[in-house]
Amino acid sequence: MIFRLRPIRSTLRRLRRDRRGSVAAIFAVSLIPMLLAIGLAVDTARAYAVKSQLQQALDAAALAVGSSTGTAAELQALAQKFFDANFKPNGLASASSITVRVEGDTIVADGTASVDSTLMSLGGFGAIQVVEHSEVIRAIRGLELAMVLDNTGSMTTSNNIGALRDAARELTDILFGAQTVHPTLKIAL
Repeated sequence: MIFRLRPIRSTLRRLRRDRRGSVAAIFAVSLIPMLLAIGLAVDTARAYAVKSQLQQALDAAALAVGSSTGTAAELQALAQKFFDANFKPNGLASASSITVRVEGDTIVADGTASVDSTLMSLGGFGAIQVVEHSEVIRAIRGLELAMVLDNTGSMTTSNNIGALRDAARELTDILFGAQTVHPTLKIAL
């Protein structure tokens, strides 16, 4: 088979000068990048919505663990319970997970979610992994106790006032222990 260069060259020159249908050709060539750009915008918005929901659920789980005590398994179960209550499946995320670690007074919660891509899947991109992190630091703020003691006439019968004094003293001894001043405890009468 022998190619003739002259007819091919003249045909290419003629096609290069021809302006009919050029908009359709340019549109056809630019359609795929435009769809991928639109898909990137849509999928990014979906991922940010899941990221926000994931962060809120992690914060709730970490705060729940921070205000509780128990074994590592019990705290993980509590965190999962609060996470599941706050991270509802809404069609955006297909899978999610949470891990919680207690490191002294710091609770560290890490979570992941998978967001299936919509238009980005046309470009061969699968799911988007969203990862979030939350830390809660336990702090003892103290206890303020106000005891309201009844000293009316009804307390004079059956040694009620004596029992009231004993109960107030016992509560104070339980809270203060051997200390006369406690840095995080205040009692008012």
